[in-house]
Amino acid sequence: MDPLGAHLSRTGTWNVSLWSPRATSVVLVVADRAAPDRAASERPMSRDGDIWRVEVDDAELGSADLYGFRLHGRWAPLAGDRFDASKLLLDPCATQVWFPPGADRDLARVRGVDTIGRAPWGVLERAPAMGETSGRPSHLADQLVIVEAHTRGFTRSPSSPVR
Repeated sequence: MDPLGAHLSRTGTWNVSLWSPRATSVVLVVADRAAPDRAASERPMSRDGDIWRVEVDDAELGSADLYGFRLHGRWAPLAGDRFDASKLLLDPCATQVWFPPGADRDLARVRGVDTIGRAPWGVLERAPAMGETSGRPSHLADQLVIVEAHTRGFTRSPSSPVR
């Protein structure tokens, strides 16, 4: 089974997967940094149990290196379902995040308002995913330091560049 997130195979195909057991459909959205408010490609994903998957040929994407998802499903807040396909969602497994110049996290709270160009994107990392690295840390386990930060508290300060 492929890991979750976006991974470039040795053959030049992106394997993108997302866990969402209650979504009724999922669309992969890809954009270029030069125009983060427009989708360069939108691909419906196929369901495999609770995992949604799609394969995309890297050559078809050109210079587009940003990605996110639109999830469709029911709107039933009391049951815990708050699907809004107008929202561009960040991949929780993205290894890099890019904020467009017009990023506005307050729009995420407004139902029905399209957030493309205003929401953070995951970055499709081309070089390391081609098998050039082992994927293992280059330091010993006893030298690791794990830092946890609450995203809202960490970015809420007026000195934070994230708005």
